[in-house]
Amino acid sequence: VYTDKDSPEEQHLITSLNGHLLYNTTKVMWDMRFFPVSDNEFYAIRQGGANGIIRFTKSENGDTQLDMYEYGKNVGSGIKHGK
Repeated sequence: VYTDKDSPEEQHLITSLNGHLLYNTTKVMWDMRFFPVSDNEFYAIRQGGANGIIRFTKSENGDTQLDMYEYGKNVGSGIKHGK
């Protein structure tokens, strides 16, 4: 669960299924599938050929940031606080 940086009441939900990630939010059940291309980057394959990327970045304090890109533009991000 990653808390949205711009809208803290919304959360990005990342789960896994059969070797890929599923992306949803607490507002919309997208069920977008993302496939790994590196240790921290996943590409989407969606109808219509939209170019979606999810990138995870770990900070020094243990938090993980999720950034979502569509056609190269950042369209959302969230934070998961480390333990």
